[in-house]
Amino acid sequence: MREEAATSPLAIAIGNFDGVHIGHRALLDRLRTEAAALGLPTAVWCFATPPSAYLPGGAVPQLITPEEKLARFAEAGIDYCILGDFAALRDYSPARFVREVLIDACRCRCIVCGFNFSFGARGQGTPDDLRTLFPHRTVVVDAVSLDGQAVSSTAIRAAIAKGDIAHANAMLGRSWALTLPVLHGKALGRTIGIPTVNQRFPEGHILPAFGVYATRFCDGAREYPAVTNVGVRPTVDDGEAVTCETHILDFAADLYGRPVRIEFLDYLRPEQKFASLDALRAAIDADIAAARARFRHR
Repeated sequence: MREEAATSPLAIAIGNFDGVHIGHRALLDRLRTEAAALGLPTAVWCFATPPSAYLPGGAVPQLITPEEKLARFAEAGIDYCILGDFAALRDYSPARFVREVLIDACRCRCIVCGFNFSFGARGQGTPDDLRTLFPHRTVVVDAVSLDGQAVSSTAIRAAIAKGDIAHANAMLGRSWALTLPVLHGKALGRTIGIPTVNQRFPEGHILPAFGVYATRFCDGAREYPAVTNVGVRPTVDDGEAVTCETHILDFAADLYGRPVRIEFLDYLRPEQKFASLDALRAAIDADIAAARARFRHR
């Protein structure tokens, strides 16, 4: 994705794009097709901060970080990303938004949106309104369904929140992942022979169901099986801080301070409190065996 500002008219896909799931990818694929036919560069228009952060009820937990969202756009072959300021635009009528933002500011000549896209003050603008107000080519992309369910960021959040990682991954079209720096923990894992890398979920990021997951650690071109516990560590902690601890199999290196990517593959079991460290160790050994089996199968 180019860092410089666009200097020519654009074909633009517009939406929130949280997760950049298979429905979003269908929209971006259509954008590239339309842009190629018109000889235009491609761009994605989305808000820098999710609109829900400014609305009653609070921010909706996000599936990916802003940095990963930009990386997914680049992978999809998009030339530019335009980030809007919701606080500055929230009171624009649909007509004003189309005229001043899309046409005047962005020089948009082709707009692509999803079937459920809304815009303008209080989200009152619809795809039909966009067709009426925008004087150039407007393309509305239908929902993408999986197992009879429309794929959406909301459906993926619900799947992750209940631990249905396999279904979430199918809707994402890839493994849901965290790429976060490794922090210093209490080093308890080392005392029982199972060292872990410790990460913290950023504010506003979705939390998966507490429990143990078969995961995959990605270190450049190499991948390693891993086991990740998400939760409050009830056997060894009395606090409520949510941690993400990963034991990487067949790997030994100092990762402190590095951004580490952990991909979630399968939910193994709920988090639970054990009577002793020996019982905890035995459970982790069983989790490791299960994670190895999942990794070999995949």
